[in-house]
Amino acid sequence: MTRGKNIRMLTLLCLLVAAPFCAAQSLRIAFYNVENAFDTLRSPGKDDAEFTPQGEKRWDTRRYRTKIDHLAQVAADLSADLLALAEVENAEVLADIAQRVREMTGEGYLGICLESGDRRGIHPALLYRREVFSLTAPAEILPVPHNERGILYVKGAVLASGDTLHLFINHWTSRYMGQKATEGARIAAAQRLAQAVDSISGCSESPRIVLLGDLNDTPDEKSIVRLTALLPELRRHPPSGAGTYYYRGEWLSFDYIFTNFVPKAALLRLWTKPYLLTPEGMPWRTFSGPIYRGGYSDHLPVYLDGWIGGLSTKNPSTHRSL
Repeated sequence: MTRGKNIRMLTLLCLLVAAPFCAAQSLRIAFYNVENAFDTLRSPGKDDAEFTPQGEKRWDTRRYRTKIDHLAQVAADLSADLLALAEVENAEVLADIAQRVREMTGEGYLGICLESGDRRGIHPALLYRREVFSLTAPAEILPVPHNERGILYVKGAVLASGDTLHLFINHWTSRYMGQKATEGARIAAAQRLAQAVDSISGCSESPRIVLLGDLNDTPDEKSIVRLTALLPELRRHPPSGAGTYYYRGEWLSFDYIFTNFVPKAALLRLWTKPYLLTPEGMPWRTFSGPIYRGGYSDHLPVYLDGWIGGLSTKNPSTHRSL
């Protein structure tokens, strides 16, 4: 073999080896229950009167702008490529958050918030970086028995790697009426979610799946056990802290990210910047009952760093560090 042919063969081999790494895209995926991100206006057919200037919460423009500033600060600092949210009233509120992030950082997010049948008018939503992710189909709300909010399903492409990503953004039924009384609704949500994932897996080869949200149950409770049994291919990334929600003296892990492409060893990290916490170390809420606290949320954000595309799903050591 001539020297020229040797060089060409070596070049081709290098390209074949390097290609998967060139295609890989780092991703920071995050979820945040933002605690009642309402505007100040009444919405026809919705039970949101308390979040108006004349309502119980005295929800005026000043309080609304403070809330938007707080949420934008978290989004800007967290700097996620995909930031799923719960308890957003509408697309206008989401647009205000994105606009404020742009003013703070110059970074551009696009948003999705589809209004569901929730009687209070709070919905799951998504902010995503336009240079990282692009929709390939219209987003939709998947109906869930006994849960008016449904599940926000988003399908899109990771631009650098070309991978199709399927996101399911959840906010399962709360425990307001009691854990046992509402348990069946969360189990129904787990079953509906599994059906949706199975449907995609049945018609797509090696689909990239992300399930995330406030599931209102801890990992050892029936709905989560049921979900992991129905979808064994998904990895529940273990949390790095005590919990995401503080209730009656106890930290609870209600907020999750599951994937089938980030190594299981990757930790689900809590975003615990001092500005999110009270002096006692609890989440600094916007409200405690009717009392205005002026804080961020009653939940802490969670995030996961990983890669998609190339050989990245087999290499947990390449996760981005803080």
